[in-house]
Amino acid sequence: MTDFYVTLPSSVPNPQFKNTSSRYITRLPEVLNLERDKYVVAATDIIYPYSYINVGKPLDYWIHFKSDRLPIRVTFPPSQYSDATQIVNTLNDRQTTRLKRSSAISFVEKELSRVKRSKKEDVVKEFESLPKKNGNIIEEFESLPKKNDNIIEEFESLPKKNDNIIEEFESLQKKNGNIIEEFESLQKKNGNIIAEFESLPKKNTDVIEEFESIPKKDNVKVPPDVTVTQQQPPGAPLIFRPTPPQTLSQLLPQKPSPPVIITRKNIQKEEKFTPIKTPSNQSMVMSLEQEPPIVKEAPILPSNVIVNNIVAEYQMLEEAAKEHIDALSEYAKINIDVLNKSTDETIYADTLEKFRKIRSKLRVETASSSKEFLQFNDIGDQLEIQFLDDDISFVEFDEPCAYFLGFVDPIIRKTQKAPKKIDYFGNVSTIYLYCDVIDPIIVGNTKSALLSVIPCRGAYGEMIHYTVTHPRYLPLIKSTIDSIRVDLLTEFSEPIDFNWGSTIIVLHFKRI
Repeated sequence: MTDFYVTLPSSVPNPQFKNTSSRYITRLPEVLNLERDKYVVAATDIIYPYSYINVGKPLDYWIHFKSDRLPIRVTFPPSQYSDATQIVNTLNDRQTTRLKRSSAISFVEKELSRVKRSKKEDVVKEFESLPKKNGNIIEEFESLPKKNDNIIEEFESLPKKNDNIIEEFESLQKKNGNIIEEFESLQKKNGNIIAEFESLPKKNTDVIEEFESIPKKDNVKVPPDVTVTQQQPPGAPLIFRPTPPQTLSQLLPQKPSPPVIITRKNIQKEEKFTPIKTPSNQSMVMSLEQEPPIVKEAPILPSNVIVNNIVAEYQMLEEAAKEHIDALSEYAKINIDVLNKSTDETIYADTLEKFRKIRSKLRVETASSSKEFLQFNDIGDQLEIQFLDDDISFVEFDEPCAYFLGFVDPIIRKTQKAPKKIDYFGNVSTIYLYCDVIDPIIVGNTKSALLSVIPCRGAYGEMIHYTVTHPRYLPLIKSTIDSIRVDLLTEFSEPIDFNWGSTIIVLHFKRI
């Protein structure tokens, strides 16, 4: 095949590498065997979410003084800054104006009183219209007694009905007398039945006597049942032993046992509750003493070890204090060199590098804001910095902070306006796409596997699809490709911090 495309989404999982939207490795389903001298590759499309913020990490700046006062470090917080006003308010530590609580309450009270007044007026109007309706209601009420006359007539007719009810009750009493007589006759009949039932056991005894007399008359011998009592060896004759004869009471059918009535009292009698034995306090204490301790006590160190640890900590503090004193003397010397900027860019860059190393050894102060020393203003999307204290020698921004605010030189020596506008893209104004399948090329003063450079566009929260109009094809570094690694970095070689979404890269392999 002369050419083909490979799509690499960052959402593909990789058990051996923790893939992210800015750095991920894709294991190919099949190995690509290509001749490295005959194939080239280029990035044709990239899809990425605009979910990174323009200030992705805290940015620091330091205020240096002319006197012996130590520098003060102030942190510019990370966030998505959309306009210059938001940036200036953050630098000056200004809170956004809010509606006062008292004014909000008064406004609500006025609205409530207005609504109440309007409702009262409506109620009064409805109430005034009620008397006209009440006249009709009174006329209807006066017509009700006519209906009550009918009710009185019905009530007077009730005694006549009661006479009929009394006659029916007397007839029921006569019927009940006949029922009582029939019940007494039934009791007499039941007495005769009971007497006949009591005479039945006498007949049963005669039957038993006749049955016992049968073997004596007939002399019938019933062969007894036999059972094998012992196991005999094979080939030996079996020995049978008769079972004892059964009695007559065992031969006769037994009377069924009376039904058992289960009641709650019987259940309570049969249930036996075993009391739970609670351990005494003494036994509980003894059992706890036998258990191993939950928290192991720290081993007691020998006295010489404790002394050595204290001495080591003291030596570390002493070395840090000595390093601070030495750095402080060097800081005073190099402070003058930084203040008096050299015209040679190389010498000035070396001076700044040495200055940062010395400043990192100092125990600087930390402040939440710089509003007591500095004032920031917005002049047409360009930031202006004003010194409020005459003791300020200069202000030092770290490189990402100076780049974001529009300052070319990270050292600000006086009140001035930034030469450039605020970069709302922050440190992600350009995406640098690196890929491990290409042969490293020269990038500035180094060599790296930079495949393409993608400019940032769009607005925060959008999905950006960028198509490379003029792809740049680069040679391969190897002939066998089983996985491809992709890195999306900033111009400061830092991975882009995508807050959400995944990225997609499309590579085009072409035969030369």
